[in-house]
Amino acid sequence: MTYLSVRSKESGGAGEKGSRGESAPHPLAHWNWVGQRVIRPLALRERAGERVFHSLAPWERVGERVLLLLLFALLLLPACRQAPAADEAPEVQVVLTPGPDSLFVGPITFDVTLWDAEGQPIDGAGPVALRGDMSHAGMKPVIAEASGAGDGQYTADFEWTMAGDWTVTVEATLPDGRVKRTTFPFTVEAIEE
Repeated sequence: MTYLSVRSKESGGAGEKGSRGESAPHPLAHWNWVGQRVIRPLALRERAGERVFHSLAPWERVGERVLLLLLFALLLLPACRQAPAADEAPEVQVVLTPGPDSLFVGPITFDVTLWDAEGQPIDGAGPVALRGDMSHAGMKPVIAEASGAGDGQYTADFEWTMAGDWTVTVEATLPDGRVKRTTFPFTVEAIEE
């Protein structure tokens, strides 16, 4: 039986001889499942003191690691968008009414009405905020704040910036401090000339 002879720093390149005259087994070599003698990966061989030549310079290996780390961070960016907060007042009813001819691109007025569980209007809520988001990524949200008009009515100036599918989230801080959140879908059309 002949063992694989590998040069090491200590031996100066000559394999050591065993008691029967064959080369001694390499400390990092092993038999694979096919019966072939295999030397372990480069990192293990470096630790054992062997001369190993890499195809990349050390600064290039660092650059690869930094690039992989940046790619991993980019994959996590879509996960950074905050999930919508929970509705703290499910019994409160919200009605969002757009003004006439308001489903076209451009400025509009929204009327927000708040009722409690008994059907009584809720006055004194504040702030009452509206946030419009398009269904596709990359669009800046439209933010507006509604002012109270009495009898549970609040009015906000808003602007559709592009045609397409939108969701408008109404977030009203009630007089008792709880926050009511409701989302409404809209489809906005371009103005035909």
